[in-house]
Amino acid sequence: SIVTLQEVAFNLERPSATVDTIQQETRLQGWIEVGSRWAAVIGAVGAMLLFLRLLSRQKPEAVPIEVLTAPVENIAKPMQTSGLTPDMITQLVRQKPANVGTALRGWVGATENKT
Repeated sequence: SIVTLQEVAFNLERPSATVDTIQQETRLQGWIEVGSRWAAVIGAVGAMLLFLRLLSRQKPEAVPIEVLTAPVENIAKPMQTSGLTPDMITQLVRQKPANVGTALRGWVGATENKT
């Protein structure tokens, strides 16, 4: 088989209409990609700011607490003959569980003052 070469004129004309549309599409696609990335970041920052704003508007509510009827000194020394037994303390805690924190703070404060 014989190979022959034939000289053909090279087309130097640019198909301007298709090149322009392809460039516009790629430019638009680039902006869409960048916009979608930043939209997620801006949305997250906006949600965080909204959460912080709602959190700052919340005011703590006062919780009514009744003080235990037994004196704190008697709770600090349950082994004395004050008539306060561990069973009575357990019963008081079951009746008013919200008062446990107040009683414990008083108990710790009473023991710290004596040392």
